[in-house]
Amino acid sequence: MVRMLPKSRVLSILALGLGCILLGVGFVLPRLVDADRPVPLDLGDTQLTVSDPEATIGKAYLATAGEKDPDVITGPVSRNVAVTLGDPSDSDEAAATVGVTTMRDDMAESMGDQAGLLDAEIWTMSVDRYSGEATGDVKVADTLGTPAGEATVDGQWLKFPENTEQTGYPFFDTLLRRAVPTSFDRSEEIDGHEVYVFRQEMDAEPVMEGNPHHMRLTQNVTTEGKDGGPGKSTVSTLHRSGTREITVEPSSGMIVSVREDLHDYYAAEGGAETGLLLDLHGETPEEDRGALLSQAVEVGEDRPVRTWSLVCVVIGAIVTVAAGVVTLRPQRKGRKE
Repeated sequence: MVRMLPKSRVLSILALGLGCILLGVGFVLPRLVDADRPVPLDLGDTQLTVSDPEATIGKAYLATAGEKDPDVITGPVSRNVAVTLGDPSDSDEAAATVGVTTMRDDMAESMGDQAGLLDAEIWTMSVDRYSGEATGDVKVADTLGTPAGEATVDGQWLKFPENTEQTGYPFFDTLLRRAVPTSFDRSEEIDGHEVYVFRQEMDAEPVMEGNPHHMRLTQNVTTEGKDGGPGKSTVSTLHRSGTREITVEPSSGMIVSVREDLHDYYAAEGGAETGLLLDLHGETPEEDRGALLSQAVEVGEDRPVRTWSLVCVVIGAIVTVAAGVVTLRPQRKGRKE
């Protein structure tokens, strides 16, 4: 007759197999599951705003301005970058639609968004969900009634890489249509969380080089001639000077606020300023910064892969040793009849 194994021996063999499985999972898990989290597709706060309650707005933005109207006016202006992530997507990349608008807030409130709109662009691209860099084809629609055109986004723009370092990163400027270097300026503490601040400096940067089709690229300037008659007419081109400070939560690399001190102006061939487009000195409102920081901290939290791995290894080792002892222990012989 075939002798049946005792129930305790069967259970110990099953436990031995389970222990080996737990050991294998514990050792392999860090290689199969990345501890870093990609940027979620369903972010709650997806808009970054820079507001200046007293921006100086040039005549090129004043569609109804006449010759006798002032060359500049003062009013509240906000610049908004709104990001939508969606399909096609995978664990590494996602499709992104980015709306960039410059609004004259007082007119938007009284007459609607369309009346207060100074500039608008819609960008479409794929982005790396870890580094934030654009991948694949990039298109931008920046003129009403015209199809989107090909474009390039280099450097960082929507976010910085995970585990951002205290070093310089090129940061994309939408007006210049190219990345401008930044330098690490300082670290700060906001609501108990450390953030990094990067500073970008621009000095008389010509818009024509990277954005030759900008709808407000040029401005005609006519000097007064002798005896009050018409003088010489020249063409000035758009330039940008100023600084930008980008505040980043380093674990996630997500941008939580921006400070801009930008002077967009027209300059003649020799570099002399001939007119103003926009002079903006604004920053992200504090309440928006708090919400973006809380979200960034949550995204930056690593998956507890190492903890899970250690737990599996420890439990697996205990179960394997205990089950092995029981399984290999000699069986007692039964009494002979």
